[in-house]
Amino acid sequence: MKVQHVAGAVHMIEGRGGNLGVSVGEDGLLLVDDQFANLAAAIQVELDALAKGAGLDTGEPRFLVNTHHHGDHTGGNAVFGETATILAHENVRARLLEPARGEPTPAAGLPVVTYAQGLSLHFNGEEVRVWHLPHGHTDGDSVVHFTGSNAVHTGDLCFNGRFPYIDVTSGGSVAGYIEAVAAILAATDARTRYIPGHGALASREDVETFHRRLDEIYTMVKGAHDQGMDAAGMKRDKLLADYDDWSWNFVDATRMIDMIVQELEG
Repeated sequence: MKVQHVAGAVHMIEGRGGNLGVSVGEDGLLLVDDQFANLAAAIQVELDALAKGAGLDTGEPRFLVNTHHHGDHTGGNAVFGETATILAHENVRARLLEPARGEPTPAAGLPVVTYAQGLSLHFNGEEVRVWHLPHGHTDGDSVVHFTGSNAVHTGDLCFNGRFPYIDVTSGGSVAGYIEAVAAILAATDARTRYIPGHGALASREDVETFHRRLDEIYTMVKGAHDQGMDAAGMKRDKLLADYDDWSWNFVDATRMIDMIVQELEG
């Protein structure tokens, strides 16, 4: 686990899976996402250390916000949900209850507060705005904006320095994803710090670069598709060769082409 102060009351924890956001202050701890179940104990060690540093008696979070339903962001729900109130978009709860996910999510791991558009928490001396952006990474994405600290947890609406994974089968959309990143930028400013779903802590320049390159990629693939080229041809011609620096173990240029073509032909 790597813990980094972001701004104000907000910290970021990197481990395996999605990055965590933590607000620490006189009201206690608010946690954003929780990676995998088998990492909960290691995460709790870091939360206890943050709490101790703030003079708090406990590092158990009072609130847990899920940015979306994927297991690398909600796997620890059943552990932290024993004491924390879990909040998420209504589609997150619905997807956590889907039989297709395998074992049913324990009751303690389900969001108990859900919303359609968003909500605000007044916690640790600032308004924490949680707002839904539809049809981006999934159909249940939320952004968590710590307004006083001027920090944002983007969930998986930002993969800093790498190709994003866009879950078209769960209501995600590449075009909608690009619009969602634009909406995040429009709601923030040059001094905002961004906790991405994956990758290093981001500046506004990082998020602007992410948005610009993703728009370029979508435009290139759509243009080739409109001219009659299929995904195999785009891969053969190495259409996205200039973006290979974004490839990582889960999404490379070929998979990015597949995601966009799947949407265009869906």
